[in-house]
Amino acid sequence: MLTAEQTDLLLHMTGLDRSPTQTRDYFATSPGGRDHATLESLARLGLVRQCGGPQGLFGGDVFYRATEAGVGAAQAAAAPSEKGVSR
Repeated sequence: MLTAEQTDLLLHMTGLDRSPTQTRDYFATSPGGRDHATLESLARLGLVRQCGGPQGLFGGDVFYRATEAGVGAAQAAAAPSEKGVSR
């Protein structure tokens, strides 16, 4: 089970927080930044992977990409829930 922080970050990095379809699959953060630990926890779960070390061109940010499993988890989290739906 993912934490709310992990789910929110996956939704944001895939664009599913703003669109019904995936619009991207990446996220950049500074080492030690507020999202870095969450991304590392997602990497340990196999939901994202780091794409190289800190990039000087981008202020030292580290880039992560969602894996196929990560995109699937984001899509599942973005799907409308059956709970509370009146018929």
